[in-house]
Amino acid sequence: VREALRERELILTRLAPHLVRPVPFLYPLTHRGWERPYVGAGMTMYDTLGGARSLPRHRHLSRGAALRLCPALRGDALVGAVRYHDAQTDDARYTLSVARTAAHYAATIRTSTEVVRLIRDAGRVVGAEVRDVENGDSAVIRAAVVVVCAGVWTDRVEALAGTRGRFDVRASKGVHLVVPRDRIASEVGLILRTGVSVLFVIPWGNHWIVGTTDSDWNLDLAHPAASTADIDYLLAQVNRVLAKPLTRRDI
Repeated sequence: VREALRERELILTRLAPHLVRPVPFLYPLTHRGWERPYVGAGMTMYDTLGGARSLPRHRHLSRGAALRLCPALRGDALVGAVRYHDAQTDDARYTLSVARTAAHYAATIRTSTEVVRLIRDAGRVVGAEVRDVENGDSAVIRAAVVVVCAGVWTDRVEALAGTRGRFDVRASKGVHLVVPRDRIASEVGLILRTGVSVLFVIPWGNHWIVGTTDSDWNLDLAHPAASTADIDYLLAQVNRVLAKPLTRRDI
């Protein structure tokens, strides 16, 4: 968490302040007495770890104040709340900006390109043969260092090298529901505790993103899919606190 908050601070203040904005979140409290100081202690750490100084500190709210910020909540779903801030990045523009900045400093940027073979010399990987998936052209690229950042495809790339890395990667899927903004009347996002994890309701343009799940995925890595169980789970969790429940028609 400390490392993530330090990086968030850099993005907010130096790297891409034009692509990041603060987002307030509400954490509903459901127990009187012990929960407020317990959550407050965690929020205090979150406010201060990693030199995070660019976002407002958390605030404790009464039930009435919380319902004014989020009228979508059922009155009996909370006894109070804590409001805190996180940051939201325009991730598509941010990725493009990183690539364009690298190109400015003489990096060669290749998109829609796949590695078809790794080149070895005296036991070391010294380059790769790549193929442009749009026109079929191939090229051999040699390098002093080859870095694999392949996510769930890491095992496949290591197989091309004929070696095993330090980690075994197990594919999992995180499912989110996207619903129109007018289906949840709120000025803030939500973070809710569930029986196994937490659930976020995050504002995103004219929509809300509700999620997430974390379950194993053993089918096509390029096409993870939401199951009926995933959808039912997310709807059930968010509807525990909403005055007007979401339905499948809202997704």
